[in-house]
Amino acid sequence: MKKIFLKTGFLSAAILVLSIPFICMAQNDFGDKIEELYSRLVFAGAGSVLSVEKDIIYIDLGQRDRIVSGTMFDVVRQREALIVDGKIIGHKETIIGEAEVERVRENISIARVTHKTGNIIKGDKIYRQKKKIKKIAVTEFEHEYKTNKLAKNIREMIDSYLSQAGIQVIESKKIEEILKWNKLALTDLSCNNELSNMGRLLDVDAVMAGSISDMKNALIIKARLIDVEKKMVISSADVKIDKTDVIAELINKPVVDKKIKSESNTQEKGCFEVFGLNFTMAKKMRKIYDSDDLMVFLKAFKKTKDSISMTLIYDNQSNKDIIVEILAGADNCLVDENGEKWKFKEDTTGIYKNGKEVMARTRLATDATFIPAGSLSGADFTLFMSHCRPYGFQIVTNNLITE
Repeated sequence: MKKIFLKTGFLSAAILVLSIPFICMAQNDFGDKIEELYSRLVFAGAGSVLSVEKDIIYIDLGQRDRIVSGTMFDVVRQREALIVDGKIIGHKETIIGEAEVERVRENISIARVTHKTGNIIKGDKIYRQKKKIKKIAVTEFEHEYKTNKLAKNIREMIDSYLSQAGIQVIESKKIEEILKWNKLALTDLSCNNELSNMGRLLDVDAVMAGSISDMKNALIIKARLIDVEKKMVISSADVKIDKTDVIAELINKPVVDKKIKSESNTQEKGCFEVFGLNFTMAKKMRKIYDSDDLMVFLKAFKKTKDSISMTLIYDNQSNKDIIVEILAGADNCLVDENGEKWKFKEDTTGIYKNGKEVMARTRLATDATFIPAGSLSGADFTLFMSHCRPYGFQIVTNNLITE
């Protein structure tokens, strides 16, 4: 019995020793991916001028490099090499101009020169201009509109990288206090305007927000950096990590319930009351459209004496910018249980008739208003919405009960 015990004990010890490196390796791979995500967000992108046509330059950075319209670049002429121990470690440089991206394609971008001190030629280097950030807020990364231990770990790692770079990071407790004070939840911060407004309340230069998408055997971690003053994306990035047993355990482990209740009643409040759209948030986000590149969610649905309002969120899941338009016409309406129609009147972001760009890996929230075409009665509605993005699609959603 003693020999068997010793063998069993040796085997258990061997399994334990072998398991530790496996777990550490998984954690190290995860850490490397989060560091890569951070670096791609914070550090300037670099490329080259491919061609010059008067004040238009073509550069070798595009959608795959997360370039968006409005991105600013310094155009640089390299001079003599800098050599250390017989190796070229860089070049002396002269900034000869600035350029703003007007159009983005998969592998290239077209930019207009906004300022120059010399002739720009093919082969000149370009460096993305970065806003000088002294103070930043990093929100919890969300997974299926909830938070978990993995999301908390990601935020804490990015907080650490930013602090080491000398950037002041707002404590998560401070962010939670601001959200609670304004009766907000992190799921309300779905577009750049909302994140910028939160950033103003926190008195920061930029806000970093992110999400985690589950792809069965892998996770896609996306993040974007928002300029609080300009309400624009400074940079965006995503990384893919394997869904190991360790990662799966973390993602299934909740931290806290992110829903914030009103002190006066049990209804959940949305960010729209604070940021100008006086709505009570629906108790649950409802997905009403889903494709490979775009998802649409219904977030609020409220009926007053002479109008019905709803908040729609367009979630661009792709690496390309998408222009979404609500088509003009009678196809966009609410039909109640009596067959009476409420016609579409307007929306707050200009999607109706004009269309609106939803940037890659971001969301756009809009408030749509319907007015009665006849009867003011009805409590159970079906939504009909015709869209173009640029190819057409229609949303049909049944059993919408107004608050």
